[in-house]
Amino acid sequence: MAQNRNALRLLIGGELPDRLTKAQQLTQIELEFPKPADLDSSLLLRRPDIQRAEHELRAANARIGAARAAFFPRISLSSEVGSISADMDGLFGDNTGIWRFTPRIEIPIFDAGRREAQLEVAEVRKRQEIAQYEGAIQQAFREVADALVANTALQNELKARRDQVRASEATAEQARARFKSGAASFLPVLDAQRELFEARQAAIGARQELLVSRISLYRALGGGWSVSDTASHTASKAKEISSE
Repeated sequence: MAQNRNALRLLIGGELPDRLTKAQQLTQIELEFPKPADLDSSLLLRRPDIQRAEHELRAANARIGAARAAFFPRISLSSEVGSISADMDGLFGDNTGIWRFTPRIEIPIFDAGRREAQLEVAEVRKRQEIAQYEGAIQQAFREVADALVANTALQNELKARRDQVRASEATAEQARARFKSGAASFLPVLDAQRELFEARQAAIGARQELLVSRISLYRALGGGWSVSDTASHTASKAKEISSE
């Protein structure tokens, strides 16, 4: 913990907030996450790799608005229940992992300040900067898709583990009652307590994996946002994309 704190101090160039220095039980840790409806693809525009690719496009006299409109899918990332959305799943269709988004280029991306004839997608993709930009977008959406799938699976696993704990608690209580009444020896009590211990350990492990998965999803979405500003950011970014 001391080493991690030192690394964080170096990263931010100062002391850590008090809330980060207080130890918490794993069961007390809650990671807030936006509503599924607020997980819009515009969040990915905060990712450093996409921002870097856009800066490289600007350096090559590319029109960022046209590039975003052509190559960046504007979709909802998750469904209302928090799983991956149909639009998002369709980007990697048929379980092949192959990118299936077809860009539409209606205005020239590279014009160096001059209006030129409309360029075909195949011609535009020959530009190294566009290829890198499209690759960064594909990688970003793939990481988000993987994180959403893992998050949904781990939520279901945690629920199952908690159900198992409740069942084991009931079994242990019954075993103790039978022992106290003289209907059974203490051996079934020990077995029930062992099973309860293992069930609780499994639930703790599942919760830990879910927290790590949430962090991975937060990172895949670009980071740098909070639950309170997610909806407003989504609206402002959508407006920015349309204006560019």
